[in-house]
Amino acid sequence: MALHYLERPAPAPLAAAIECVWSVSDRVTRTARPPDRLIPDGCPELIVHRGDRYARVVDGRLVRQPAAFLAGTLSRPWIVQAPPHVATIGVRFRPGGLTTLFGASLAGTADREVPLAELPAPLTVLAAAIRGARGPASARRAAEAWLLAHVTAQPGGRVPAPACADALHAIHRRRGRVGVEALAAAVGLRRRRLERLFRRETALTPKQYVRIVRLTALLGRLDAPDRDRLIDVALDAGYFDQAHMARDFKALTARRATGRRGDDGELAVHFTRPDRLLRLLTAD
Repeated sequence: MALHYLERPAPAPLAAAIECVWSVSDRVTRTARPPDRLIPDGCPELIVHRGDRYARVVDGRLVRQPAAFLAGTLSRPWIVQAPPHVATIGVRFRPGGLTTLFGASLAGTADREVPLAELPAPLTVLAAAIRGARGPASARRAAEAWLLAHVTAQPGGRVPAPACADALHAIHRRRGRVGVEALAAAVGLRRRRLERLFRRETALTPKQYVRIVRLTALLGRLDAPDRDRLIDVALDAGYFDQAHMARDFKALTARRATGRRGDDGELAVHFTRPDRLLRLLTAD
């Protein structure tokens, strides 16, 4: 029996900063579950385990995750193991969204399970609101209601744009087919300034983010039933050749481009749905 995954797209007042609130649960306790391969997508997430906690492979061993934490923006894949009783809520922030909502710098948070104690206090309050809800649907609604109230209380009652918004838009429009120097020139910023903004608002360098967006565009095409030959897909996606694509793909996904998306895991497969990947690239 597969995990039960549902997501609630963010309402209009939140959509500039938050993609969705999602839940995953299982009506049946299972002790033997396949691992999940989580692939970088440029989005940090607040994770609240309301049931047993997932574990992540760290240096070859499984390490239990905190009950609530920020999953920092990934620059490499995570391998995680579901517990026997799954009941988890995620608040998925858009790139730059957490900083604009809470004023927090994401510098130094990439690839980390960041304790709530290191984050702005409102995130601890949000996690408590999620924990206090009765079931997955109530928890999703509680998160949304809390976030709406938080935004309404801000000056102007709306979510401001990230400082690196123009650069993010340019990368998305080009599907990651842009160099950092050209990107900096296009948005009128010095390279060092651009890098500082990206570290603060995405936890990544512009080069890392470009690489992830290029992968996102590629993943969206690999599942197409009428896709071109792999070499043609690689060249069109901006890779030098098929070998370049293969190396980059393996580094970011821990699998081959010819592998099946369905093998990434019961939870992970929902994060790389082609319709979601397309929305990531066209959300501007």
